[in-house]
Amino acid sequence: MPPSAGPRTHGKAPVISALAAGLIVSAALAMLLHRMQQREERDAVQQMAEDRANVLRSAVVRSMEVLHSIKAFYDARPEVSRGEFATFVNPALARQPELQALAWDPRVSGTERAGWEARARQEGFHDFAFTEEAVGGAPIPAGNREEYFPVFFLETLERNIGAFGFDVSSEPTRRVALEKARDSGQATATAPIRLKQERGSQKGFVVFEPLYRGPAGTVAERRRSLTGFATAVFRIGDLVEIPLRSSGGREPAISILDEARHETIYHNGTEVDRRAGAWSTPLEVAGRRWRLQFTPAPGLHSIVSEVLPLVALGAGMSISVLLAGYLWTSGRRIEESRQA
Repeated sequence: MPPSAGPRTHGKAPVISALAAGLIVSAALAMLLHRMQQREERDAVQQMAEDRANVLRSAVVRSMEVLHSIKAFYDARPEVSRGEFATFVNPALARQPELQALAWDPRVSGTERAGWEARARQEGFHDFAFTEEAVGGAPIPAGNREEYFPVFFLETLERNIGAFGFDVSSEPTRRVALEKARDSGQATATAPIRLKQERGSQKGFVVFEPLYRGPAGTVAERRRSLTGFATAVFRIGDLVEIPLRSSGGREPAISILDEARHETIYHNGTEVDRRAGAWSTPLEVAGRRWRLQFTPAPGLHSIVSEVLPLVALGAGMSISVLLAGYLWTSGRRIEESRQA
């Protein structure tokens, strides 16, 4: 065997070892950076979602406080006129545009119906009558019943005229929430519905706050003492979009699921970035449980998060190859020196 064969074969070992170690370290570093970027993006999505969820919770709480204040107003005054009601609620409507309407729905017995309809006509609403929905959704005069809960005071009237005089107890979804509010003494939201005043396809909901005169400590007492409801009306899109206008930047994809019905009741139409993680949180709305889900839009996904691990891998591989080349060249020089 020539004298140089053994040393040259032996000199390949450190070169191969250095190259393999460099590639392994580079791959491990790229994977670590990728996981760190994913974690940072998930944290960013969660922080963004939490901020917006808190904004929506604040909007719901503010709206519920308006209802509570109307209840306190009626508790303090045995009689409230239409003008007094408008004066009391219009500042809240101006401050909180997510409120579609505020109303008072009195409890009216069947024998009192004619008197209440006449009262409204004397106040200038010459065509006023208690109404209900026909099969196709058109308003028709309400049928004969033992009691009614008509929308009697309504602000603002101009943009909600379609609901004026509507007997909310005549529609099953509203009646379920109305009876639950009556018996519990708590503000109660309906399931998502199409509002009487809605001209588009957007869903809404109504919150009923029960009003009583006299003892109301038990269910039986509440049913006897009930005088009507303070009512807040919401369009779901307005409740979500108006408070978030001030948050700035490109909004994430937002979906709302009504957990009782397992139904998506709102989506803001933003395209979803499937590469990024989603975050969800519950939202309580007057006894009804929703789930908010936030997913980043494609423009919110960071290009750096994709490139950086690849750059690290490429840089590590380049350094490994250069180091292997250096060791190979050095080994050859040492071997040539030995031969010389």
